[in-house]
Amino acid sequence: MAAGTGYRTLRPQGSWVYLLAAMPVLVFAIVGLEYGAWAFYLLPALLCLVQFFRPTKPVWFVLFVLYLVGTAAYVVALIKDVGQLAGGGRPSILLDSDDSVVFVLLVLYLLAMCYGMFRVRPIFRGESVSEP
Repeated sequence: MAAGTGYRTLRPQGSWVYLLAAMPVLVFAIVGLEYGAWAFYLLPALLCLVQFFRPTKPVWFVLFVLYLVGTAAYVVALIKDVGQLAGGGRPSILLDSDDSVVFVLLVLYLLAMCYGMFRVRPIFRGESVSEP
């Protein structure tokens, strides 16, 4: 598109966060090869790569919402399992110490990716950016 239309964006500093965000979904895609669910996870990974090389607001918005919803689902599952443990019930995710540590680290990683994506949203030419 022509310059001045507001469509082209400048690559924000820290756009490497999209490469980091692609890592867990790539791992899930590799694991999904065994179960036939690889394409479901490969699409967000490809969107992350597109956003790294050619940042746009629509792709940023889609990725941000996907990660926000996914992170919220994992946080809800974690809270539910902690409630099960506190009530003396049988948890569904936090079964042993290894699984618990890996799951909690995954939730923290996803929270960090959501925050990172929010911080490095694309900046349009001529658009002013106010820091929070």
